[in-house]
Amino acid sequence: PLFRSFRIKIFLQSCSIQISCKSQRNLVKLLRCFLVFGIIWISLTVLLSVLQIADQFLNSNLSPAMSFNSWQMSVVVVGHLIVNLVYMAVVLNYCTQCQLLIHYVRYILLCVQEKSLELKSIMKDIFTLKRFVSRLNGQMATATSLCLFTFIHMFVYGFMALLERLGKHSRFALDGLFWAEAVIFPLIWFFVLAPVLIQAVRLTAVCSKLRFSGLSVRLFGFRNCSEADLDSFLSFLATAKMEAKLFAYPISRKLVVALVAVLSIVILLLIQLDPTVKLSIRI
Repeated sequence: PLFRSFRIKIFLQSCSIQISCKSQRNLVKLLRCFLVFGIIWISLTVLLSVLQIADQFLNSNLSPAMSFNSWQMSVVVVGHLIVNLVYMAVVLNYCTQCQLLIHYVRYILLCVQEKSLELKSIMKDIFTLKRFVSRLNGQMATATSLCLFTFIHMFVYGFMALLERLGKHSRFALDGLFWAEAVIFPLIWFFVLAPVLIQAVRLTAVCSKLRFSGLSVRLFGFRNCSEADLDSFLSFLATAKMEAKLFAYPISRKLVVALVAVLSIVILLLIQLDPTVKLSIRI
């Protein structure tokens, strides 16, 4: 209910700015893109489940009656579908709330630049923004962090499995079904991992711009406000730390780059410890 009222507030407040129509259309288009992305991702996970079952069936030494059961296959596919729907619901919820907060911060920045609101009204909007960012970093960020840990684990596992298959079958002797399953698996988890980190980084970056906007207000003044009011506004922004957090840690561009570097080192170490993968690289 709290975020529902926040969404209504964002659309109502954006009506008061000059670029409201274009801004609202872009926001709606982006939210629809999130929904389309979720549908495509779920479809790919279902396809992956079918490919995995088909690969096990084709490479099984058992008779078709013993190795293949349509009822069992349906249970496996539905089970994977339910789990992935939960993952996607968490990811879409987090990305959507981040995008709404980004839109709200841009609205506040525009009001500061155009000086279209009183300074006290802007401070109230910033206080509201801080409250919703804290709400985002609560249970929602905890659930997203747990999913993110699973995504990273599955991506590394899928990438290493792909390299292992390359080591065992370096000449691509098997059919396309085998390689389709091996390639789709790590890509699926990478494409669901990336939007979460991108949205968190974007929210942290735009909140940093809002904090630095207080310097321009203090330097150039704001609608006949006294120096005491400007100093108060600058101090308020300096203490209002608004950052997207995952794993209870602020997410920034530097942290994401460090994460990519650590994952690359881990993958390289695993490659060196796996003789089959080392063989494939030498070949």
